[in-house]
Amino acid sequence: MQAASSGDETAAPCTSDELGSDFSGTAANDSDCGSGDDQWPSRSDLDERSHRQLQGLASGPEQHAAVARSVPRSELRAEAKAQAAMKKEWGNLWGQKVCDDSVVKSWGTVGWEARRRGTYVHLGRLFGICVEKGSELPADDERRKYKYRVVFQGNRVMDQDFQKAQFQDLGSAPATMESSRTCILYGLLPGKKVEQADAMQAYVQAKLGGTETWVEIPEEGWPEDWKENGPPCERPCCRLIQALYGHPDSGTFWEKHADKALKSIGFEPIAESWSSCYLTRGTACTWYCMSTTF
Repeated sequence: MQAASSGDETAAPCTSDELGSDFSGTAANDSDCGSGDDQWPSRSDLDERSHRQLQGLASGPEQHAAVARSVPRSELRAEAKAQAAMKKEWGNLWGQKVCDDSVVKSWGTVGWEARRRGTYVHLGRLFGICVEKGSELPADDERRKYKYRVVFQGNRVMDQDFQKAQFQDLGSAPATMESSRTCILYGLLPGKKVEQADAMQAYVQAKLGGTETWVEIPEEGWPEDWKENGPPCERPCCRLIQALYGHPDSGTFWEKHADKALKSIGFEPIAESWSSCYLTRGTACTWYCMSTTF
């Protein structure tokens, strides 16, 4: 469903007075509207489709059913369920050793040590995104829930000299639309079926390669001992070990990780032109079509 706003080309038709005398086809269109031709709505129907009514559709819950509502910081701090989602996400990241918390250095120290050694490092930041899924549902509906994700701020990364960082630009190669639809077609054949699954925190399953990367830990993500006794240093940073969402090269390292895992259990690539698509051969033929947009 599409709603027309003021200035939109899909807005409700105007009356002849609104169009003005310069519009030569007004009279002809008016006669067509009342001619009984079912291709044209009546004039009364057109008048009822006012801009205000169309804009009212845009503010209804049906327009937001497939969109997660962005949660402001004030609500995140005040809402217990949002706080629980944030703590869960940070707990998962620390539990999976996404960052190495055994060595903590200040932001300035990381750059100073790299310059002294003559090495190249990246310095970045982490931040959280909180959304509410099913915000259009009643407040007591169990499908309405908060979701929090910690991501790497890929557009503000510096090197040891605090200049704009350079990346490898490896690029990822997710499955194409054609290959995914062919996979679905294969699953619709007699005796076949189609299944879909989501990888839990897919990217952070893969190791982050390339340039040594350090990230500043925001206060909301501090471990409990830091919150109780204070952080080990000012602007504490830990080395990023796993391919966290937001890093420009995370998609590539996830694909390499998934490629190795799939080949180890018997899958083989279909063709070079169909990236991220795998096939097993034997008594049961199975396709695997991988997407990197987790």
